Amino acid sequence: MPVPSIDLSADGTRHGVVPLIHSDHRHAHSVIPTPITVVKGGSGPTVLITAGVHGDEFAGILAARQLIAELPTLDIAGRVIVMPQLNLPACRDTCRVSPLDGENLNRVFPGAPHGSPTQRLAHYLEEDLLRQVDLVLDLHSGGTTARYVPSAFVYRRQSPAMQAKRDAARAFGLSVTLVVDAPLSAGSLLGACERNRVPAIACEVGGGATLDRQAIATTRAAVYRVLAWFGTLSAPSDVQPAAETTFVHLAFGAERAVVAPVSGAVVPLVDPGDLIKAGQPAALLYSMEDQATPPRTLCFPHPGMVTSVIARADVRAGDMIYMTGVPEDPQAFR
Repeated sequence: MPVPSIDLSADGTRHGVVPLIHSDHRHAHSVIPTPITVVKGGSGPTVLITAGVHGDEFAGILAARQLIAELPTLDIAGRVIVMPQLNLPACRDTCRVSPLDGENLNRVFPGAPHGSPTQRLAHYLEEDLLRQVDLVLDLHSGGTTARYVPSAFVYRRQSPAMQAKRDAARAFGLSVTLVVDAPLSAGSLLGACERNRVPAIACEVGGGATLDRQAIATTRAAVYRVLAWFGTLSAPSDVQPAAETTFVHLAFGAERAVVAPVSGAVVPLVDPGDLIKAGQPAALLYSMEDQATPPRTLCFPHPGMVTSVIARADVRAGDMIYMTGVPEDPQAFR
């Protein structure tokens, strides 16, 4: 199991790496230096902040970098660990999965101690680091594939951590919180947190693999609100109060999605966050090979809220153009 190059328990601010030994066609012997920073003050809980689980999601990465610069200037009660480029090989290549082994870090937990680089990193996180923390914030931003309504993201399970997740989502303060009924065996970082009984929330802010300053600012402010709610610090004066959040049940898969029936170029007709009706036109799909064929109008199969839209114009048959969810009564979010 890798060992961080810094002491995570010492007071003060330290910057280091979690080294993963790797050998491939380019390097006979190499180290993947996954960045890690720890800021520790007085007594209090430990919060782990991760970004760059997918290497094309920039808002979370840059928000985490801002936190690394600002946290040492604040009065910290406890410890904040920040890993701003968790999937460093993917971040280097601006891609969703690791170019070293083709694996999606957010699908391989609990990993394996002697597996691929992605599996070994997941194993370290689940079997070592998560056992040291009291709260996890995992920052995402749609990446190359999608644009999301700015939202917190939580797993709903009957567990002692559920109340804390609900409260943290409200403190996160975005207008939407996506709620997913995920199995305990889920291969994501949030699934690993569930198995370790650590309250965790993620977020999806922005997308399109762009450097959107508003998305970065929104993510930074939301993290500070949660840290203030958790008692770790007082939020900086420029952080706005939390907005009231709407809990939206999100069913992954094609059930509530708009899926491209054929390949072509897509023109979305509604935006993330819009409320939609069953049968409402969602997008125009143009054939790029048959100019005599008019565009096909795709419609939403169910009413609800648009949670994300594809971030590219060219689609292939089977691509999810839209994902949607159903707003629910906050009292039903248990």
